[in-house]
Amino acid sequence: MPAAGLRRSLGDTGTNLSWPPAGRPGNGTGAQCVESGVLAGTGKHQNGGVMRLCFIVEEKYRLDGMPLDVAQCLRTWGHQVDILEPYQSLTAVSELVEHGRSYDAFVLKTVSDGPGLSLLAAASAVGHLAINDPAAIRMVRDKAVAAAVCRRHGIPFPLTYFASRRQLLTQVPPELYPLVVKPANGCSNENVFRFETPGELLAADFGGTTGTFLLAQPYEDNPGHDLKLYCVGEEIFATRQPSPLHPGVVEKAELVPLEDSLRRLVVSVRRAFGLSIFGVDVVQSPRGWVVVDINDFPSFRQVPDAAAIIGETILRLAQIHGTRGQGPHRWIPTHRTGARIQTGPIIQTGPMVQTGPIIQTGPIIQTGPIIHTGPIKKASIAQPVAPR
Repeated sequence: MPAAGLRRSLGDTGTNLSWPPAGRPGNGTGAQCVESGVLAGTGKHQNGGVMRLCFIVEEKYRLDGMPLDVAQCLRTWGHQVDILEPYQSLTAVSELVEHGRSYDAFVLKTVSDGPGLSLLAAASAVGHLAINDPAAIRMVRDKAVAAAVCRRHGIPFPLTYFASRRQLLTQVPPELYPLVVKPANGCSNENVFRFETPGELLAADFGGTTGTFLLAQPYEDNPGHDLKLYCVGEEIFATRQPSPLHPGVVEKAELVPLEDSLRRLVVSVRRAFGLSIFGVDVVQSPRGWVVVDINDFPSFRQVPDAAAIIGETILRLAQIHGTRGQGPHRWIPTHRTGARIQTGPIIQTGPMVQTGPIIQTGPIIQTGPIIHTGPIKKASIAQPVAPR
């Protein structure tokens, strides 16, 4: 297929590039395209030259302010943004290897069981920058996996049981009630239930959870509202949110000061999962702050200038990826969770023996010489590097 064919599939034609869509409602993101990061009159951003980005937009978000406001901000700054709508576009994934090179990054705001994640993972698999990392997205999208990862990294999280069908929930010990039950792949606080007794659970109508895997967790006592912690790059914001289990306690969301303990908690989540743009739901229980949910690329409601902040983060990540010289031209699969920058020489004078897997969790930027005078013995390497 010629390059033009792929570009059509990635949204270069049609009405999906009309900004903003007619009648599109706002979502309260406070999305103004602030001028602080723009070089006036140049069409370029301070993070670098003009970039070309592909936003994969799920049908659920076609008229939503997030992520479309981010795309509009980037265009205002002079960058090229193509929109791929997988629910109505035939996508030539076979052409991603060659023609996907024209993109500095692929960006996705996921929806449960949506088609976009497959396309994002395909782009990432052939070396293109994906925001967020597909492996990280899958970890938080599957709430059972998220519970295990939090426990592994010492992040406070409720005791969690996995049930492949609702009848198995009767095996949860009665002393763990009240019990919270939710879909294992849920989002937007939908279909979250609280049961006071096993009898109440047996009599319940689970609504839209029929046929889905379920999670059960002992209820964490709290003041009746959630805190949503939004993280984008190095920026962290806290908002007080209505709780799906306590309707009416908090009527609307509002921005609140960020405690140092919450900042440390968000940093722990970022390190554990490798996300760049994400949200963490927490409640204040008698045992302290407890994480009850993690979401990739949330809506950032009530966060001032959210679209501009996210846009700058996307540009910065794309610039780092390009500076490393990797991009689509050098396939080095990795789960990126932070940068490791080496500016001086690395001197190895003795033998280097590697007997287990090497796992790379952050980009390595090497600007000095590597001097090695001893033998290197390798038994297994988990991350193969293709020839340059």
